[in-house]
Amino acid sequence: FSNDKAEKPGLLFRLGELHWEESKFFSFEANKKDDDKIRAMNEKNQAGIDQAEKEKAELADQTKAYAQKAIANYSTIVQEYKDFERTDEVLYFLGLNLMEMNDDKRGLVAYNRLIAKFPKSRYLPDAYLAVGEYWFNGSKGKRESLEKALEAYKAAAKFTENQVYG
Repeated sequence: FSNDKAEKPGLLFRLGELHWEESKFFSFEANKKDDDKIRAMNEKNQAGIDQAEKEKAELADQTKAYAQKAIANYSTIVQEYKDFERTDEVLYFLGLNLMEMNDDKRGLVAYNRLIAKFPKSRYLPDAYLAVGEYWFNGSKGKRESLEKALEAYKAAAKFTENQVYG
């Protein structure tokens, strides 16, 4: 890696994106193993079922490993390179990855930081939508959580030109 303070956050971001893409690749490959399992089930082939489940678990582990690497890179940028010109984008992808890894509370922190610090970011409507989803999905019918979800959804809906508007 470069030790150039101006260049390093960009390189870390690109590496984080690469890790994120690798994570997605392994996730898709893991999901393909369901087809193998179904074929084996239809053939009543227990060894084939077991093999498909084993391979899916191994691919899922790789998915998580690459996602964790992406999260580590994004976190480093946010913590150590506060003046990076693409910090809003980094926060968005940090939140997205954390939510996908079921670390919803930390994902919410990343999205809220994006909302608070980057009011003109093109990622703002997506962050509002993610925050709304967080509160709605975890509401368990509680009025306070539903009101927070509604507030976030209304904020996202203000961006009529964005794809999340629909």
